[in-house]
Amino acid sequence: MTSLNFNSMNMMNMNMLGGFGMTGLGMNGFGGGLFTNCFGDFEYDKMAGFAVANSLFSVGVQAFQSIRSQKEPKVDYKEEKNDIDEKINKQLEKLPGATEDDYYAYQVESKYDDAISTANTNIENAKKSIASYEETINTLGAKKESEMTAAEKSKFDEAKKQKAELEKSIAEGGELYEALKEAEEAKAKRQDEINEIISNIDKLLDEKDKIQNSMDMQTLKDADGNRLTRARKECMTENYDEKNPASKADIRRAFNEFIKAKDNNSKKAAADKILEMYDSNPKLEDKYSKEIKIIENWIEENP
Repeated sequence: MTSLNFNSMNMMNMNMLGGFGMTGLGMNGFGGGLFTNCFGDFEYDKMAGFAVANSLFSVGVQAFQSIRSQKEPKVDYKEEKNDIDEKINKQLEKLPGATEDDYYAYQVESKYDDAISTANTNIENAKKSIASYEETINTLGAKKESEMTAAEKSKFDEAKKQKAELEKSIAEGGELYEALKEAEEAKAKRQDEINEIISNIDKLLDEKDKIQNSMDMQTLKDADGNRLTRARKECMTENYDEKNPASKADIRRAFNEFIKAKDNNSKKAAADKILEMYDSNPKLEDKYSKEIKIIENWIEENP
């Protein structure tokens, strides 16, 4: 039925009243209208009945169009899934080499550990140098300064200077100390980034699972037919094999029972019956291979 413009409908109704009821007269001057008798007199009961019927019809059409306009548009799950996949890939790009299968085990890149190792090595070398300078200072310092040769005095002074600089360097605020601190902070920051990325991927994959579940349920709904094409519920109690192969109507009923199941036990029973039906009839294999994969995945995830 094509959409009607209510102004046009009202005009049409008025024309009907005018053309057939109010002014419609026959060739001999007597009434031939919809709401007049053979003498041309108005029959007001007919007019009232028509008005009520027309009003109800108009309300019905308005209600139908209102319901149709309020009906939610069909969700494009494929587009939603593609959007989620794109978001997941953008997150995975921040974890070089990671995939959906192993992202959760991602470790901080080795360069951060290398930087910390280098900083620690520099500090350890500085401490060894400090010890060496300390030994030189103690050895030369055993003499009175007046007894030292010029070379010894120069070496003594240089040892004291180098020792002091290295001690300052490894102390808080010193160059080597700060280098180690920065390396450790960089690793910690990167670890926080990785933790956040992993958390984001977790959430996106949960959302993806929900979308996939909706897609799977839609696939099963598309395959479960309708009341006219499904077998009766009694088919769920039969045993199916090569001697008693299931029909399309049977497996449609089983799909429908799986969709409507309120708990896992009921779903499990319907899923097992679907596989039994599927195995009993080779003709069902090509028709419902995608749906069967959905059922098999569900069984695997719900042992």
